[in-house]
Amino acid sequence: NAQTYYRQASLVLDPARTEIRYNSEWCDPLGARGMIQLAAKYTVARMMERDDFTKRFRSGIPISVHEFLYPLMQGYDSVALKSDLELGGTDQKFNL
Repeated sequence: NAQTYYRQASLVLDPARTEIRYNSEWCDPLGARGMIQLAAKYTVARMMERDDFTKRFRSGIPISVHEFLYPLMQGYDSVALKSDLELGGTDQKFNL
Protein backbone atom coordinates (compact mmCIF):
# COMPACT_ATOMS: atom_id res chain seq x y z
CA ASN A 1 0.00 0.00 0.00
CA ALA A 2 2.72 2.49 0.91
CA GLN A 3 4.32 2.25 -2.53
CA THR A 4 0.95 2.80 -4.22
CA TYR A 5 0.30 5.90 -2.11
CA TYR A 6 3.81 7.17 -2.85
CA ARG A 7 3.33 6.75 -6.61
CA GLN A 8 0.00 8.57 -6.45
CA ALA A 9 1.40 11.40 -4.32
CA SER A 10 4.36 11.73 -6.69
CA LEU A 11 1.95 12.77 -9.42
CA VAL A 12 1.30 16.05 -7.60
CA LEU A 13 4.24 16.37 -5.18
CA ASP A 14 7.92 16.66 -6.01
CA PRO A 15 9.41 13.33 -4.85
CA ALA A 16 12.74 15.04 -4.16
CA ARG A 17 11.04 17.34 -1.66
CA THR A 18 8.66 14.76 -0.18
CA GLU A 19 9.50 12.94 3.04
CA ILE A 20 7.84 9.59 3.70
CA ARG A 21 7.41 8.61 7.34
CA TYR A 22 5.88 5.52 8.93
CA ASN A 23 3.91 5.87 12.14
CA SER A 24 5.68 2.83 13.57
CA GLU A 25 8.49 5.34 14.34
CA TRP A 26 6.40 6.88 17.14
CA CYS A 27 3.66 4.30 17.76
CA ASP A 28 5.96 1.37 18.54
CA PRO A 29 7.81 3.23 21.34
CA LEU A 30 4.44 4.46 22.68
CA GLY A 31 3.48 0.93 23.70
CA ALA A 32 0.41 -0.15 25.66
CA ARG A 33 1.09 2.11 28.64
CA GLY A 34 1.51 5.17 26.43
CA MET A 35 -1.63 4.30 24.48
CA ILE A 36 -3.66 4.07 27.69
CA GLN A 37 -2.23 7.39 28.89
CA LEU A 38 -3.14 8.98 25.55
CA ALA A 39 -6.67 7.51 25.61
CA ALA A 40 -7.15 8.81 29.17
CA LYS A 41 -6.97 12.37 27.83
CA TYR A 42 -10.23 11.96 25.87
CA THR A 43 -13.77 11.03 26.75
CA VAL A 44 -16.36 8.89 25.01
CA ALA A 45 -18.53 12.03 24.88
CA ARG A 46 -15.80 13.78 22.87
CA MET A 47 -15.51 10.83 20.51
CA MET A 48 -19.27 10.82 20.04
CA GLU A 49 -19.02 14.30 18.53
CA ARG A 50 -18.19 12.54 15.27
CA ASP A 51 -21.35 12.35 13.19
CA ASP A 52 -20.73 8.80 12.06
CA PHE A 53 -20.44 7.53 15.65
CA THR A 54 -23.55 9.43 16.76
CA LYS A 55 -25.63 8.11 13.86
CA ARG A 56 -24.52 4.54 14.46
CA PHE A 57 -25.13 4.78 18.20
CA ARG A 58 -28.64 6.17 17.68
CA SER A 59 -29.36 3.44 15.14
CA GLY A 60 -28.20 0.73 17.52
CA ILE A 61 -25.26 -0.20 15.29
CA PRO A 62 -22.33 -1.38 17.42
CA ILE A 63 -19.18 0.72 17.75
CA SER A 64 -16.04 -1.19 18.69
CA VAL A 65 -13.40 0.21 21.03
CA HIS A 66 -10.75 0.08 18.32
CA GLU A 67 -12.86 2.52 16.29
CA PHE A 68 -12.44 5.09 19.06
CA LEU A 69 -8.70 4.44 19.19
CA TYR A 70 -8.16 4.91 15.45
CA PRO A 71 -8.86 8.69 15.32
CA LEU A 72 -6.83 9.07 18.50
CA MET A 73 -3.84 7.48 16.79
CA GLN A 74 -4.35 9.61 13.67
CA GLY A 75 -4.28 12.69 15.87
CA TYR A 76 -1.13 11.40 17.55
CA ASP A 77 0.45 11.10 14.09
CA SER A 78 -0.13 14.83 13.61
CA VAL A 79 1.54 15.65 16.91
CA ALA A 80 4.52 13.40 16.19
CA LEU A 81 4.99 14.87 12.71
CA LYS A 82 4.64 18.48 13.87
CA SER A 83 2.80 19.17 10.62
CA ASP A 84 2.24 22.66 9.31
CA LEU A 85 -0.47 21.47 6.93
CA GLU A 86 -2.60 18.34 6.74
CA LEU A 87 -5.08 17.08 4.22
CA GLY A 88 -7.75 14.52 4.99
CA GLY A 89 -11.22 13.28 4.26
CA THR A 90 -14.37 14.35 6.07
CA ASP A 91 -14.05 11.25 8.27
CA GLN A 92 -10.85 12.76 9.67
CA LYS A 93 -12.26 16.11 10.80
CA PHE A 94 -12.04 14.94 14.41
CA ASN A 95 -8.29 14.42 14.35
CA LEU A 96 -6.96 16.98 11.86
